[in-house]
Amino acid sequence: MRLVKIGKNPNQPMLQVDIPEGTGTWAFCSSQVQDYANKTLQLGDEVELTYTFANGRCDVTFIKKAGQQAHTANQQPTGFQCTECGASLKDGRFKKCYTCNQNKGGQQTQSGAPASNFNCEECNAPLKDGKYKKCYPCNQKNPRQTKTDATGASIEKQNANKATAVALTAMIGQVNPNNVIGLVGDLYDAFIRNFKK
Repeated sequence: MRLVKIGKNPNQPMLQVDIPEGTGTWAFCSSQVQDYANKTLQLGDEVELTYTFANGRCDVTFIKKAGQQAHTANQQPTGFQCTECGASLKDGRFKKCYTCNQNKGGQQTQSGAPASNFNCEECNAPLKDGKYKKCYPCNQKNPRQTKTDATGASIEKQNANKATAVALTAMIGQVNPNNVIGLVGDLYDAFIRNFKK
């Protein structure tokens, strides 16, 4: 690939390059890429580019002279290294690099995913952490019951008591006050029988 021309408008940085998609293609770029091209490259130089070409628009994200080693800020040693792989770190805030931190100590399974110390009780599939005992598919086969039978019975009794109270409130003035205690027991038993049906 060859650098043909460098745009002059600082508000819209562009480079004209020969790329496989077209000769003399104008490509958009950042002002840093354009400044680097102005300072270090000559028109007609063979260059190496990192670019995207979509919908007729070309965007250059990196440019350097062909065969030249790229200069990056990360090439200067910082004095901080990853404790797992020895890669250079930009500062001392962290002990591990991003890759080692994501791999949970660098252990890899055959599929390339981080190794897991937690497995499903039923199918032995790896789990993300120790929060769960079963994987999602196994749990859906036989979900864990959250309410016990005692809780269900308690709820039925509470509902029967509430229904009895509402029914007695509606009968005020129609029931002999001497018969209220017997009526409460009869209503309660009737509601319990209806709830169990």
